[in-house]
Amino acid sequence: MDAFKTAWIESQNFEKAEKLTKAELAEVRTFITELTKKGINSSTIIKRIQKQFPKLAEEYQASRVYWTETKREDTDVIAEAGEDLGIDKYRVILSPHPCQLCIDKTDNGRKIFTQKDIEKTGYGQFVPWHPNCYCVAIPTE
Repeated sequence: MDAFKTAWIESQNFEKAEKLTKAELAEVRTFITELTKKGINSSTIIKRIQKQFPKLAEEYQASRVYWTETKREDTDVIAEAGEDLGIDKYRVILSPHPCQLCIDKTDNGRKIFTQKDIEKTGYGQFVPWHPNCYCVAIPTE
């Protein structure tokens, strides 16, 4: 595994990776949500993140936070729908090229998670497990 990939896996969250405070991360999340609701496309949102947040001025930083926060929101929607439908079990489908962290946390995609697992807060508790995590949670029986 190359040094760059290892560094991001070890960091496991934006608060450490981008040195964002919890308040700054909450502000970024709100910013992304508001622009998404307005129908603004991803590339424009990423450019606006770069301008709005000095710590995310580099395109790779803004892109990483945008896509990871989008994945976090996707997981929240899946969890909410599952709860509404009475589903309590979830499986994580690994990305086509999963990192070792994702493989380990899912027992190579075999582990079954519960609603309580999803409700744990903070990165590293459930997908996305790290910046640029492309794993997907789906309901299962």
